[in-house]
Amino acid sequence: MLLNFKIRNFLSIQDEVSISFEANKRIASLNENKVIKKLRNEDNLWILKSLVFYWGNASWKTNIIKWLWALKELSLNSFSYKIWWNTGIKTFLLDSDSKSKNTCFEIDFLIKNIKYAYSIELNEKEIVNENLSFYPQKEKLNIFTRKGTEEIGIEEKHIGIDDADGLGSIFPRENQSLLSILFDRISARSTLMKDISDFFLSINFCLNWIDWTWITLSKIKEEKYKKIILDFLRSADINIKDIVQEQKVLSKEELERIPADLFVNWVKPVSITEVKTYFSHQVYRNWALDWEEKFDFTNQESEWTKRLFSLIWPILATIENNWILFIDEIDTHLHFLLLENLIRFIHEANISKWAQFLFNTHNIDLLDLELFRKDQIWFTEKDTFWATSTYPLDTFKDIQIRNNSDIKKAYKLWIFGWIPTLSDFYL
Repeated sequence: MLLNFKIRNFLSIQDEVSISFEANKRIASLNENKVIKKLRNEDNLWILKSLVFYWGNASWKTNIIKWLWALKELSLNSFSYKIWWNTGIKTFLLDSDSKSKNTCFEIDFLIKNIKYAYSIELNEKEIVNENLSFYPQKEKLNIFTRKGTEEIGIEEKHIGIDDADGLGSIFPRENQSLLSILFDRISARSTLMKDISDFFLSINFCLNWIDWTWITLSKIKEEKYKKIILDFLRSADINIKDIVQEQKVLSKEELERIPADLFVNWVKPVSITEVKTYFSHQVYRNWALDWEEKFDFTNQESEWTKRLFSLIWPILATIENNWILFIDEIDTHLHFLLLENLIRFIHEANISKWAQFLFNTHNIDLLDLELFRKDQIWFTEKDTFWATSTYPLDTFKDIQIRNNSDIKKAYKLWIFGWIPTLSDFYL
């Protein structure tokens, strides 16, 4: 489970921003059993299962999610000599000093009730520092430390493999994370490295440029998943009787119309089988079922139907597999009542699970203490120099916030921080 993360000097974030999934034990809530996992260990740790973020337009609201995307890529894939900083590792650009400073990421997470901490400091040329540690008891123990490409220290006894030959001779390139090299070389032999690798692999994203629709469509082939998906859609008041997939071998003429640059090496295959998905809708006349009409999913279904459909599988898979899912603008194309039901479903289905979610949204109907606890609701503010800062609702001490408080109205009155300062539009 994800505990905390910190970001410094990355995109719109200048000074350190810290975000936590650790619950505030001093506050009570109406839905505590649905959104908190209580771990009765020595620290009596309480972990939140979801966070919701509120941002203004042009406040770079996806940057909190982008940093974790970058960290996941860096930790898992940089062993392949990928020049990862060209994919979005950029410093804060609205300050001349920040351009020459390093970017820093830190993340704390829990595996089998043991806390782990990973940090990395880097710039456009190299990884400057990298550390992985854990807390088997209260004392912090290093698994490895790294400074640049030469000073590498690996505690072989903590990695837990008998044959550690070769670990002492690892010297990563300047653009390689040591963590990714250890995942690649020894995760098959080290339970520790396998568990940490699985944690990073469990982090997934629903972003504008990531379309989960094809994965949901692939699950329709299995009857048990098809039933779940259909029930989900019907619960959303969508008139769908069935989901049908049909295969068609493209004719020679249809194949010729496909641009050659869409194929590997511009070589068109001899034949292509196209799979089309149709939603079957029931049509009534005089209150009696008359016939069923098939709608082409891609061309005829509404955008909100396609949006909900694309979210079904990542949400269900996250709950079932105890993953972590970050959903950017969860309110896109969704009616506010449907959105509320979706949040309630996520919380209720997740009671006995360990899944975690982070949403960002503009929809203030989710500012509801019957949906979220005060420590689950976070706000973003831009300072005078347009740098991003974040803070949770439970940090406001000057006003008394009860479980029946109208926080939606308070947000509109600017009590919780930044909202857009607008002028009238005119021609």
